[in-house]
Amino acid sequence: MTQLSGFAIAASIAFFALAAGMVYVTWINPQSRFHRVFCARWSVFGRVASKFGAVAQSLTLVSFGSLVWLSTLGSPSTRLAYIPLAVGVVLAGIARLSDLRDDEA
Repeated sequence: MTQLSGFAIAASIAFFALAAGMVYVTWINPQSRFHRVFCARWSVFGRVASKFGAVAQSLTLVSFGSLVWLSTLGSPSTRLAYIPLAVGVVLAGIARLSDLRDDEA
């Protein structure tokens, strides 16, 4: 294993941890002291995303982490990781547009 692949695996683990933290502070324990760190937001220190936005963002983080993990390991199923990534990006776009619409109302 090269140093670069070690960094890629560490980045993949960080994506998984961020997604798990986002799920934790959104549904399991909203009063957690980690809420400021893991809360799903649309910009840094910006508006908090809706629960649908948190699902879309965490799905995108998990699929991006799996894409990095699979490509680092040289798996032949790396192409399959692009499907949930695309779905997560589309869902995040829909959630962002609906949250912007809620801001205007």
